[in-house]
Amino acid sequence: MVSRQLPNSLTVFAAALELEYGQCRYRHFGFYGAEGLDDLDLPDAQQQLAELVGSLEQAAGPGKARVLHQTVQHLDLLWTLQDARTRLEPDGQLIWCGEFVLDNGETGREPVPRLATFQRLVQRLGFTILQQRSLTRSVQPTWSALLELLQRHAAALKQQFSLDDIQLEELRSRLQQGGERFERGRQGFFIHVLGLQPDRDGSRAVEYGDIHSFDEAQVNLLFEQSFGHAFNPALWRWKYGNGRGRAVVARKDGRVVAHYGGAPRNVCYFGRPDLAIQICDVMVLPEERRHYGQESLFFKTAATFLEREIGYTVDHLLGFGFPNLKAMHIATRLGLYEKTDEFMELFYPRDYVPPAGDWQLQAMDAQPGSVQWQDRLWQAMAEDLVSGIVGVRDPAWLRYRYLDHPSGAYRLHWVLAPGQDTPMALVVLKKFQQSYLLMDIVGAIDNMKPAMTAVINAYRQQDDHDGIRCWITRGWLEALSLSGAVVTDLSIEIPCHSWSPGPPANLLYGKWWLMAGDMDFQ
Repeated sequence: MVSRQLPNSLTVFAAALELEYGQCRYRHFGFYGAEGLDDLDLPDAQQQLAELVGSLEQAAGPGKARVLHQTVQHLDLLWTLQDARTRLEPDGQLIWCGEFVLDNGETGREPVPRLATFQRLVQRLGFTILQQRSLTRSVQPTWSALLELLQRHAAALKQQFSLDDIQLEELRSRLQQGGERFERGRQGFFIHVLGLQPDRDGSRAVEYGDIHSFDEAQVNLLFEQSFGHAFNPALWRWKYGNGRGRAVVARKDGRVVAHYGGAPRNVCYFGRPDLAIQICDVMVLPEERRHYGQESLFFKTAATFLEREIGYTVDHLLGFGFPNLKAMHIATRLGLYEKTDEFMELFYPRDYVPPAGDWQLQAMDAQPGSVQWQDRLWQAMAEDLVSGIVGVRDPAWLRYRYLDHPSGAYRLHWVLAPGQDTPMALVVLKKFQQSYLLMDIVGAIDNMKPAMTAVINAYRQQDDHDGIRCWITRGWLEALSLSGAVVTDLSIEIPCHSWSPGPPANLLYGKWWLMAGDMDFQ
């Protein structure tokens, strides 16, 4: 049985408070005293926290402080801090109350931001930390208090929110796990008092924003000056449109001067589904590229993106990309990336004679069974790559990546064994310079070399190219390498992000299955 989506948990917990006490004045933790042992009802403990925060407001002076309780809705750190920076008076203060992940040696996915990430970001945006106070032990009884209310009013809450037993158990589990994380030092509750630093170097003249803070017209010149070729609006919309993309931009005087983008990708991570993001369109105006230290716009934009998009406490577990060696070495020196593999080319000249093989190519069409065949081939590939990491190549992704691509430049073929009506593989090719580039291959690993042989034999009959090229990560080179292939290192290293906690490089090394079709610009 699959449970329906849960309603907002805070709404359910507020309803439990109303059922117990007749009202819900606050939706934040309660403060139970210095040792967290005071025998208080939850509303009284919440009032104590409100009074504690109120005393900090009074100390800042009338109208000088803004208060944010992150536990209300786990606020977007970048947007909220950027907004507060523009609204605060020069001597104003920001009081931030919330939960954070602590670096206690544990690893794994977490639902709230890291304390270290928050501290880095506030300083990057021009704040100074005037006070930092841990209230972890003092607020910890809130978890058990809410758990008791949830259990006491379970029947009424199930009826009010149309909850089933599975949903109610998930809410109970969240509360129990939250208390356990506090108990073992994995998460904590902190009050920060932040003040704006004097803007001595003009750094506050730089404003940061996410993908919703700009449109394509504001980045086309930046793109052309960064990459030296024309901006393609259709390609940009295909990549980032309809909520697909992610980005962090930096502005000066209202003009976008740096952009660090990413395209989310469903992956199979050692046999289980997860989410990765491909880094793309890393751009900085030439006049801003004076240096690449930790005070540079490149570093600040990149670090902000990596913190909010990749790792254990955010949406995307993994990041990957295809930077040139110069960009890779700069990012590695700054502590942003580590190497997990390198991109290789297999080249089969047109006069290359492959091993014997009698499999044939057939143009892919929309005949009945096509989607089912694509899915079957993808499932076979996924099962064979449980020891690695591979981007999902299901029918929906194949349509988006190749059939809906604005260039319309791809050739899709089934690979058929003699006497068989069911495809053994799916291959995608594209004309690339004087060659054909094998963009993708989908199917069982054991079928890939016969499929490669079929591609070479079929395209040898055409005289519009000098051979077949295939790009693939070194870790999986053998899967597509036929005897006599010309092997070249493309001088492209595959990075993983290392700026904040996530799966380590040594775990990922040699595990990514990546081909030309995984790149955003081919």
